[in-house]
Amino acid sequence: MRLLALVPLLLLFIWTLQPPKPIIGPAAAAQQPDTSYAVTMVKWDTHLYVAHRDTVKFNDISAFFQEYLPAIYTRIQTAGVPMTGAPSGLYWWWNEQEADMAAAIPVAEAGDFAPFVVVPVTAAEALTVDYFGPYEGLEGAHQAVEKYMEAHDYDPAQLVIEEYLTDPTTQPDTSKWLTKVYYVLGEADGE
Repeated sequence: MRLLALVPLLLLFIWTLQPPKPIIGPAAAAQQPDTSYAVTMVKWDTHLYVAHRDTVKFNDISAFFQEYLPAIYTRIQTAGVPMTGAPSGLYWWWNEQEADMAAAIPVAEAGDFAPFVVVPVTAAEALTVDYFGPYEGLEGAHQAVEKYMEAHDYDPAQLVIEEYLTDPTTQPDTSKWLTKVYYVLGEADGE
């Protein structure tokens, strides 16, 4: 087995120990946006995600990732389809208590991943910000994008995506953990 093939498995194992905390919710509203974030516009290419989507209470988001990301990873491996990126959280909407979200992993092609579904996210423009730090601090990155959208008169995002790029087993310094946050501005499939 190639060493590179073990990286996704190690990342998913770490997720079961320390999954991301909620990025949105009541606590986010109390924080002031960090204006040091560089918000940029990018072209979002079409992605296919194997996902489990549900409405999840904020206090249950970590457990949701712990339960579904390892199972999704195993199903992708069983199907023999290559992963094309990092484990991700997809968010369609949220309010003070809960979020319509998915635990998801991008793949190279559609297939039969039952009991999970394939969620296509079509090409569109997206606002993005790179966040370095522990998962608990993601609220500031989201607030920076939302403030940018308001200042530039953008319509609300159709989908918000967090890509969790750093493997905590190889980088114990949480200040170096990279999460890419995308606010997809065009049509978002999977609704």
